[in-house]
Amino acid sequence: MNGIYIQAPSLPNKNPVKYKNYISCYDIDTRQLLNCALTYRAIGIKDPRTSPDNNGGHNHGFDTHPVIQPANGVLQFSGTDTDPSPLGVGGQTQNSEVLITHPMPQVAGKIIVEETLTAPPGRRCAGGCFTFNSQKRKNTIDVGIPGLTRLPTSTAFHITARGGTASHPEGTWGTLNTVGRAVYLASEYFKITGRRLSINDLSLPKGGVFDIDSNWTKPHASHRTGTDMDLNRADEGGVTVNCEDDDALDKAIKEAHRQLPPVKRYCESKGRKHVDFD
Repeated sequence: MNGIYIQAPSLPNKNPVKYKNYISCYDIDTRQLLNCALTYRAIGIKDPRTSPDNNGGHNHGFDTHPVIQPANGVLQFSGTDTDPSPLGVGGQTQNSEVLITHPMPQVAGKIIVEETLTAPPGRRCAGGCFTFNSQKRKNTIDVGIPGLTRLPTSTAFHITARGGTASHPEGTWGTLNTVGRAVYLASEYFKITGRRLSINDLSLPKGGVFDIDSNWTKPHASHRTGTDMDLNRADEGGVTVNCEDDDALDKAIKEAHRQLPPVKRYCESKGRKHVDFD
């Protein structure tokens, strides 16, 4: 491996975040740029694909895990591309520095890319060689939100209860600020009700979209950056209240506002409760 590059996931309805790779080939003595043959391709997510650090928290969809945005998009090359495949580039450096632009997916995970440079006739490789006249190297593009932390499974004030854990075993990650504010909000709810708040999803370990194949009826569109939280309709005591009627949660949020920045509550379909700490 040549290096690991950190990139944020792309967001919906915005220009994709782009990883830019500038490539050149030169004479090691004179520093004169040469016309070398180039291949570059996005291979897929890093092995082992079952590692949350590599798959971004998606314990499923390994063969459909996108490595580009949109999933059916193409790599962009500043030169003349001779590779017809969408995830590959082929061409010449044309005695200049060329640019390959790789739009990042909305899904987090580690992407492996492979690059090969072959010297022009009469030249040979000077270091880190794959063959006598070529170099081949692999880089890792680490797509995700850095610094997220896991919400404790439970405290004196909350429990976590999630569904769909086979596909996303770890879905309660947030920023340090979000995790701290979530526990504080739960403490205020406990003071009012004497019952622990039941928390569902926050974000995946590295953020990004939950829904790889865009076929969920509730795709967690906003659960990407570790600042959103879903609450279950029933708290730990089994008291079930729809979002619109949850006076105790409203009171807890108002009390939390005395010590914390404003917390936004949104009511989703079927009485679901969504809290935004951003």
